[in-house]
Amino acid sequence: MFTPQEEDFFEDLRSHLDEPYDVRNPDHEVLLEKLWKNTFPNDPVPEPVDPRWTKLGFQSANPRTDIRTGVHSVRSMEYMSRVYPEEFRRIVSESSNRSTEYPFAASCVSVAFAVVIFFRLNRRTSVNPSGTQSANHLALKQFVRLSMDNRDTVHEIFTHVTIRVHNEWMKQTPGTFDIHYFATALSVGVETMKEIFSKKRIRDWTDLSIIDHQ
Repeated sequence: MFTPQEEDFFEDLRSHLDEPYDVRNPDHEVLLEKLWKNTFPNDPVPEPVDPRWTKLGFQSANPRTDIRTGVHSVRSMEYMSRVYPEEFRRIVSESSNRSTEYPFAASCVSVAFAVVIFFRLNRRTSVNPSGTQSANHLALKQFVRLSMDNRDTVHEIFTHVTIRVHNEWMKQTPGTFDIHYFATALSVGVETMKEIFSKKRIRDWTDLSIIDHQ
């Protein structure tokens, strides 16, 4: 399926994405600080355990309890908040509104994990939170080609799927927002990614915007 060079790259990427979050690793902890600063540049960074972390959509005062699938999910969030700050802040604001709220940061962990599962990047047997089947040959080849050109491809894909999931969430009728609908919104986002990678020719990153515009 892959050339030897592609196979080596793919396995190296899998190893990188399999790294667990370690509170003793300052490089991991600083990602949370950067995430906060990118989102709330005028607010001081919270203490490691602080109720203010829930402003980002973490479910408790300790954001690390939501980071169950590895540090890659935080890397993806930090990437999106840095590269697409206005879009990220908009989603944080809408997801924290009393009438449309859901735990955004916690949901990002599920999105990041679904992307990893779809592209067969997980090393351990896991349950796909979106229920979507793994990528086919074309999808994997396109993903590896893009990733070899730019290693941030997995974070770029995460960004577009996250936007698509949020847009789907916001389609609910005002006053009737139901947290149980998030599973449907997640499936829509991942299925859209699957459709594009499995059936369309992706030339470069500009084609990825189709995911959140459909």
